[in-house]
Amino acid sequence: MRAYVCVLIVLLVTPNMKGQSINTKKVAIEGYDVVAYHKGKALQGTNRLSAQIDDVYYHFSNEENKNLFEKDPEKYLPKYGGFCAIGIAKYNGKYDIDPEDFLIDDGELYLFCPNVIDKWIADKENLKKKADSKWPGIKEKPKKKRK
Repeated sequence: MRAYVCVLIVLLVTPNMKGQSINTKKVAIEGYDVVAYHKGKALQGTNRLSAQIDDVYYHFSNEENKNLFEKDPEKYLPKYGGFCAIGIAKYNGKYDIDPEDFLIDDGELYLFCPNVIDKWIADKENLKKKADSKWPGIKEKPKKKRK
């Protein structure tokens, strides 16, 4: 009964995940552990340790991380649905990321396309404002392909 209550609470407090970066198996962030990022590491999770929110599965590298996520998923979900922060800010679109290129800033997880994280760091405040203002209009649009 207790597990059902926890799952119900997670489902009630979690936003719609249509804007999430998922693969064809509905796995977020290519199966990387969103809690591990907050501990400073990009770690591949496993489908044996997963949590589902709406139709999206989050994989974890260990039981502790899974439990932390289930207690407070909002704390660990990536900004901009897990799409490239630069793509949102500069190119008005949702682009796939390299799950190894990430930044934790003020407790928030930002993910990036390959080789663009330095551009974000160099102009972080400006780009963050742009991405924050553009994301609501981009969230429901289909993702773009990198050229």
